Formats: sequence, C-alpha cells, structure tokens
Amino acid sequence: MYTFLRLDTRTGMLWEVQWSMEDDNRFVYSLSDTAQAPMGKKAGRFTLYPTTNMYNFVLLDQDEGRTWQVQWSTEKEKRLIAPILDILPMTAPATETVIARPNAPASHGRPKKPEFGEPGHDNENWNQFEVRQDAYLEALVEYRARQILAERAKATPAKAAVKPPATTPKK
Repeated sequence: MYTFLRLDTRTGMLWEVQWSMEDDNRFVYSLSDTAQAPMGKKAGRFTLYPTTNMYNFVLLDQDEGRTWQVQWSTEKEKRLIAPILDILPMTAPATETVIARPNAPASHGRPKKPEFGEPGHDNENWNQFEVRQDAYLEALVEYRARQILAERAKATPAKAAVKPPATTPKK
C-alpha cells in the first residue's frame, strides 16, 4: 500500500490518496473540508513542505504567508489541519536592508504586489520578502485611503463662495 497527499494549489484543500495492488486498499480521503482560499484562482498559491515526521507537513500560503500543520492518517480522528499562529512580530534583523516602499509608489497608481524571488530580488531571503510585503501593504492602505478621499471630494463639491447681494446706488 502506498500513500501520497494531493494538494489543490489554488485553494489549499488536501486529500490523502492511497493505492495498492489490492482493490480494497485504494481510496481517497479528504483531509480538509474547507478551502483555505475559497475563491482561489492562482495556481501555485499553496505549497506543501515535508517535515522530519512522515505524517506531518507544513502548508504555506505563498500570497499571505499563513501556515498550517497538516497531519495525515488512515484514522479520521488522527487527521489534522491546524493554523500555525505568528506570535512574534515579523521584523528584519538589523543587518538587513529595509525597503521603505514597494516597486511602484502610490502616486503613480496602485502599488505592485511583490512576489518571492521575482526578478531583481533573486537572492532575497524570506525575512527580506516579508519586509517588502509589509511595505506593499502600507502603500496599498495609503493608496486606497487617497482613492476614498478623492471619491468623497468628487461626491461633495466644495461650496462656492457666497457673494453679498448687489446693492444699487441711491440717487
């Protein structure tokens, strides 16, 4: 009997697949009843990493950096997908270069979302990528706030200066 895990890289859903030369030992079990990204449209968003324990893996959301512990088993009560929570703030060590803003400043339109290992950042480590991602999120919030303020300004035009009524000279 052989086992492997099948991952939908768009949604993060997982299945345990077992096969054998014997018909009664072939089956597929769902490891996750809900998608981690229900409307996932980007292939490759989720990646499964092995650990030193053959029953445990780490599921990584490449877009948002979220992680889960995945434990497979033929016994339902031993299957597990549990979030791994970040309890410490993600900060770059003092020796790393901190990038203040992402590729496109908000004044030139919507900021460009960084991708790990994209051209120009081929040798970056995960902490450097997270710094770029944090800067992107800050710039995106600023960009969106400017959009909202501009929309409100258009919807509520400034009041025209009130002119005093014209007086006619007395004769």
